[in-house]
Amino acid sequence: MIQTPRVVILGGGLAGVRIALWLSRHQAPEECIVTLVDRASEHVYPPVLYEVATAFNPFEREAVGKVLHETAAVPFSRIFDGSRVVFLQRSVERIVSATRTVHFTNGETLPAEILVFALGSQLAIFGVPGVDTNAFSIKTLPEAAELRHHLVRQFLRYRSASRNRQERAFCVAVVGGGSAGVELAAEFAVFLRRLAWLHRVDPDVCRVFLFEAGDTILRECPPQLRERGLARLRTLGVQLLPRESVCAVGPDHLSCSGGMFLQTDTIVWLAGIRTHDVLLRSGLPVHARGGLYADHTLAVRGFPDIFAAGDCVYAADPQTGRIVPDVAYAAVQQGAVVAQNILRKLRGQPLISYIDHPRPTYTTVGGKFALVHLPPWQFAGRVGWTVKQLADLRYLFSVLPNDVAFRAWGKSVRVRVAND
Repeated sequence: MIQTPRVVILGGGLAGVRIALWLSRHQAPEECIVTLVDRASEHVYPPVLYEVATAFNPFEREAVGKVLHETAAVPFSRIFDGSRVVFLQRSVERIVSATRTVHFTNGETLPAEILVFALGSQLAIFGVPGVDTNAFSIKTLPEAAELRHHLVRQFLRYRSASRNRQERAFCVAVVGGGSAGVELAAEFAVFLRRLAWLHRVDPDVCRVFLFEAGDTILRECPPQLRERGLARLRTLGVQLLPRESVCAVGPDHLSCSGGMFLQTDTIVWLAGIRTHDVLLRSGLPVHARGGLYADHTLAVRGFPDIFAAGDCVYAADPQTGRIVPDVAYAAVQQGAVVAQNILRKLRGQPLISYIDHPRPTYTTVGGKFALVHLPPWQFAGRVGWTVKQLADLRYLFSVLPNDVAFRAWGKSVRVRVAND
């Protein structure tokens, strides 16, 4: 009796879900058993996490937060309902790469004929003391929700202590000048002004600082869009600090290598990512810059039955030699290639190469203003914001039945309009 090969996908992010659904839809009956493993019960859509962290409605706060939560996270049970994907909610402890066996923290094991790493990444602190204990990040929904609650608590404490006779500003620092940092800093600027208005505090006491160690904030955007984005940030009152490398983080302050010292009420660290701990313990080849070292088919070098996608992979475009960046759209593209190569491998067909096609970028810069690059087109402002909402709808269509996706999207857009 021929045993049906098992494909095990570790991680239910953008790449992992794309791989699982593609295999479920395109495989022949009983061609393989697809199992997706994730420690959470929900699939998180990272591009809207900042909305959860800054949800604001003075009359229906919990209702707004609930709808935004439903938009940012979709239960795996709903995504895989009616599909041929088996979902396991487990935490991975270690991998035996030679046998492709997954060991879970509860003592269970799961062998695989083909293993896929789509675990994402972890926060990189670059050895900066105090980041792990004094700064927030928003890679998960609980982190985004806790950041919002912390920010409100800090503001109320600030208001009570000063009794509206502020001797200093209420300061929030965002470290990392990429798209995620820009989106969060812009939303903080809007959120804090509305919070100040609600509690009868002068909005001008609220300050948002955006730190970037490199020369350029929003370096992933084309120059023209970048300038529009920077102008928008300045209009919102965000203080831009390129070439400022944070070297220490305390409970209520941060220091920069250039000598700058800032007393802060909240610090959010979005300065970079690093390789997941599970990969570091796997015995698989990890590149010095992070991620599993993969060939042009996204198979891990030296391990033809193990693939990687998303933040887990270090891969170069075979045509240009350019290293593929860790961005959401690249993860989705890689997921499609990995899924096709798994079926090709099972069928004895030659594998295809991953080509880093021009990818769109979407960055919301406070309220209904977004920067969108859909090569060769560029959009900014309200038009860009509208295009981004349509991109979110397209993604929901890819993971949910069309009617469910459209209803969820419509509800989320109404709430975002009110939230902005």
